[in-house]
Amino acid sequence: MQQVINIIEQCQKEKFTGKLIFKTSVGIVWRFYFFSGQVFWINGGYNFQRFWVRNLSCYFPHIDTSKIRFRAHEKFECPYYQMLFVMSQRNLITSAESKMVIRNKMSDTFFDILQQSDNERLQISIESKSLKDLYKSGFRPHVMSVDFQKIQTKVQQEYRLLQVKQTTNLALHYSSVFLKS
Repeated sequence: MQQVINIIEQCQKEKFTGKLIFKTSVGIVWRFYFFSGQVFWINGGYNFQRFWVRNLSCYFPHIDTSKIRFRAHEKFECPYYQMLFVMSQRNLITSAESKMVIRNKMSDTFFDILQQSDNERLQISIESKSLKDLYKSGFRPHVMSVDFQKIQTKVQQEYRLLQVKQTTNLALHYSSVFLKS
């Protein structure tokens, strides 16, 4: 866990712009997108499509996302980010609603990364990008930004509480096993 936190904090401190990539031994990949040291998007991980289907249908049941089309020549690195951006631009959702989904995605994904990093040492790579490169990839970090520092602090606290609870439950389990013997 500390490995992940340290590299994120280093990118924040150095005002990094680009991608920070974490990869497991079985090929599961998470990408953190930074602009000037601020995380504005996290992508990848386990069942990320299920996350989107669940959140979009939960928060925006009135929107048929299959009708949101992109031009044939447009290839986006993160189509779900682009979908939120387009829905916001077309006034189908508010900026606050898109940021809520982004915060949920960041929280879920960051928690998964912390959990995985406790199970194995993750491979880390860094790709610097310019703002122009981010725009070409479909990102608008100025338009759809959230405060990742708050998310990071909250998720780390929740994760540590879960670890304490699991340790306590394990200790209780073993103490009851010894009492029965």
